[in-house]
Amino acid sequence: MSPQLSRFSAAAGILSGLLLAVAGASSVFTGKTAGAAFVIALAPALALPLLVAIYQRHAADAGTFGVAAFGTSLIGLGLFGGAVFVKDTTLFYVSTAVQDHLKHEPTIVALLGAAVIFIAGTVMFGIFLLRTREYPRLLAYGYIVFPSLLALLSPLHDSPLLNANHVLAGATITWLAVTLWRAVPAGAVRQQRSAGAMDPASR
Repeated sequence: MSPQLSRFSAAAGILSGLLLAVAGASSVFTGKTAGAAFVIALAPALALPLLVAIYQRHAADAGTFGVAAFGTSLIGLGLFGGAVFVKDTTLFYVSTAVQDHLKHEPTIVALLGAAVIFIAGTVMFGIFLLRTREYPRLLAYGYIVFPSLLALLSPLHDSPLLNANHVLAGATITWLAVTLWRAVPAGAVRQQRSAGAMDPASR
């Protein structure tokens, strides 16, 4: 992966984490508003490039477990991100009675299935981070716990506990993204740009 793409992935991850953390923090005091729900719905999509970039950094030594962890996490994040988008941009506007009714319909089965795959992938990817030995252990354990709690608590109605966990999950994702950003030497980006400018084929 090129340094520029790594930086883009890190920036997307930082934005994802900040959106999640800020929306969660405001919701602790005001309850989840329509604006906060919309912001939270966008966060998972922005985390996808970060996941890919982190795996690419260690792909050569990932092994079978690393591939399984990345694949499960990527699929889980895609499914759960879609579930969050539906929940926070559609189900958010229906009455509590209707939301409770959906708990007995196939809709909730699909949403819970997405959450289960997401949790499995998140735990596996967190273990993968630990096995690389290039990330703080606290960060890796935080990645295992707080995003997983997002999925575990998602069937519950809005509460300060749920919103506080959004803050912790967002902070964890931001920390991981900043770690990736710092791992890309600034000189490598400048050097690649200079090489591209000097290459006649790029003109």
